Amino acid sequence: MNTFFRFALVLVVCCSGAGVSHAHHGGAMAFAIPLTGIQIDGKLGDWPEEMVEYPILNHQQAYGPTDIDAEDLTASADLSPSFMVGFDARESLLYLAVRVRDDALFVSSANQWSTDACEVFVNGRHDDGVAMQYVMCPPGGSYGDVIRSAAPGANPNLRDGDITTTRTRGMVGREGDVTVYEWGIELFDQYPDSPTALAVGTTVGFDVVAVDKDGERENSAWVCWAPFGVRKDRNGGLLGDLVLIESAAVLGTIAGQVTRPNDGSPWSGIEVYMRDRKGKMWGRVATGEDGGYRIKLPAGTYYLSVAQAEGREPIAVDLQAGEEIEGVDFAPSLISITGRVTFPNGSPRARVDILVEAEEGGTRKRVTTDIDGRYLTWVEPGSYRVLVVDATGGDTLTVGGLQAGEQVDGIDFAPKKIGSTLPTWPFTTGLALFGAVILACLVPLVRRRELLGGILLSPGLTLQEVAEKPDWVGPFCLVMVSSLLAAVIMLGKMLTGLGGFPGGGLPIGAQIATMIVMPMFTTLAVLIAAYLSWLIRGGTIWGLGRISGDRVPFYPLISVVGYAFLPEMLLTGIAMAIGTGFGGVQASSPWDGMVTSLAGLLPGLGAGNAPLRALLGEIELFSFWSLGLTIVGVQRVYGFSMRKAGCIGVLYWLLAVGAIVGFAFLADLFRQMMAGM
Repeated sequence: MNTFFRFALVLVVCCSGAGVSHAHHGGAMAFAIPLTGIQIDGKLGDWPEEMVEYPILNHQQAYGPTDIDAEDLTASADLSPSFMVGFDARESLLYLAVRVRDDALFVSSANQWSTDACEVFVNGRHDDGVAMQYVMCPPGGSYGDVIRSAAPGANPNLRDGDITTTRTRGMVGREGDVTVYEWGIELFDQYPDSPTALAVGTTVGFDVVAVDKDGERENSAWVCWAPFGVRKDRNGGLLGDLVLIESAAVLGTIAGQVTRPNDGSPWSGIEVYMRDRKGKMWGRVATGEDGGYRIKLPAGTYYLSVAQAEGREPIAVDLQAGEEIEGVDFAPSLISITGRVTFPNGSPRARVDILVEAEEGGTRKRVTTDIDGRYLTWVEPGSYRVLVVDATGGDTLTVGGLQAGEQVDGIDFAPKKIGSTLPTWPFTTGLALFGAVILACLVPLVRRRELLGGILLSPGLTLQEVAEKPDWVGPFCLVMVSSLLAAVIMLGKMLTGLGGFPGGGLPIGAQIATMIVMPMFTTLAVLIAAYLSWLIRGGTIWGLGRISGDRVPFYPLISVVGYAFLPEMLLTGIAMAIGTGFGGVQASSPWDGMVTSLAGLLPGLGAGNAPLRALLGEIELFSFWSLGLTIVGVQRVYGFSMRKAGCIGVLYWLLAVGAIVGFAFLADLFRQMMAGM
């Protein structure tokens, strides 16, 4: 039955993630060239000189504010990370060299928040599915148990997998204040069965992260290459593009400078975008302190623009292989407006819509805050009103008389609330109904407390009594209470996710309807699955008994099977509900397993193999306890020998597990077929 609970849990997790947007690969693109003879030793003397080095600049503040938030990561002594990348088609390995200038090496084996490290995310299929996350720490460092690896002591390591089943390897070296993470990485279309074939022209999802910890009391800096968010292991769409090319000789260089039109001074930190004729983004690069930028791209025609400026004619550049084009300069007649949105207590507010509109009418731009609550937009010179969409208690701010080249900072907001206030009556009414049903079910269960206690303490005598005096009310109420208990706690997690509707994206009526229907649907799904499981188990065993030549009424058998469900229904349901409520259950797939199953205890075992994960999920403590009680109950109802009752119970388990594993195999096969279309 824990399989049905897992499907209900996945439904809740999927519902609680509703509304999460998926980014696209465009805008972060790197090029890997063929390499041979690379020794993975933490030293880069065997890497060719013509390698392109890509800076890693996107500080996402994944672990909170740090001392490098305002630093220029291209030149900071505290942290300046970059990488070079190539591939060996014959070995089918991606070679990666990450250089991290870091004035203080900090190493710990406690967890991922406590050590310097390098993370690499790869998706061989180049889709929005899950990405593999490799992790390497300096000697003595580790992410500990949070990585859920089948080889917890390995370095490098693989989250939610077993790195020993891959050919990935790595080595860390340090010279002076520079740490080198050198990798040979195996990519997979489907881990662990389908490695990715690397060849010229292949594009894969890719990102690399430098993690810098400077002290026990300081937050770690988590700096990634692709500027698309944090949970990259769950969504390959948050990665950048890595294109495998035939050689560095096919690349050319475009360089220039961006200056302010009012005084000609360098404009640092402004982004230059490169697109092709079809609008596909091939690159984006931020200007340095001198306003300069430089980027390498394959030969082709590119259209360059600044700061996503709308309505402005881009500069067309025809780039030849090996060519270096200088002087592609910009002096955009733009102003930048930046600020931050927080809760009244000062904590950041992400995914909030900011509206910037010209006072005289015409220009209206909408921008969304990032994970730290910050926003940035570019507009023409003039006067503007800036406000938080659908905010209560947040003033509209006016910035007037702005001239080209100006930079307006500090347009901050701390609204009391954003979006329409949802009434609480749907939730309180639903919880009251749940409570009333649970209390109603507890009355007959209290009357049967001796039977329930006897199931756990003296199962043989108790099940004999149930066989002689069948009772369906007790199991019916038991299933009802355990299912509602799980649904109530999962409802809290679901509502947390649904509460993230940004800026009133749905009408209030639709929000209320959604928040009523989805919990009801989830609760019904859990109840129906639980009752079906009870009936299917009883019906299957009754059928096996008839095949063996023994005939007994269905009522006594379904009664003992129901009481035998006590450990599986009540204890597994409570464990799942508590684990979900406190974040201890990660259910991205129906086959991830309860925390009390082998799949839950060994999350890396069989990672990527849905049938094996389904099998491991059925090897679960409370399920086996209930199966043992069922065998005792069958013996009492039929009068079989314990051996014959055990054979019927085991045969039922094999049939049930075979059906589940077969379904997992077919579902995985269908997913692979759809991915290949």
